Amino acid sequence: MRKHFYKGTEAVILIFDLTNRKSFESIPKWYEDIKKYIISNTKIIGFILGNKVDLSESRLLGEKEVIKIAKELNLDYIETSALTGKNVELSFHKIAEALINSKK
Repeated sequence: MRKHFYKGTEAVILIFDLTNRKSFESIPKWYEDIKKYIISNTKIIGFILGNKVDLSESRLLGEKEVIKIAKELNLDYIETSALTGKNVELSFHKIAEALINSKK
């Protein structure tokens, strides 16, 4: 079933909660799941989004820790807030830009 779900995937957005370490620890697992079902020689274009940046007092993950994983997975990292809208639009612009550049 997953093979059909990922069919035609050109980019990924992996989102985790900056106030929930377990959600962050799942990022590599989701990445491997996606990688398993898309064309093996295709470079995965995408981003890791750390959501809830507005909850700075509850934050459990530092930016350096997340950037390290993002680099290992060859993905970019952006911190967002669904509540305030911070960097949400930027995220979609950047993913669109990356897709357009990959077609050149």
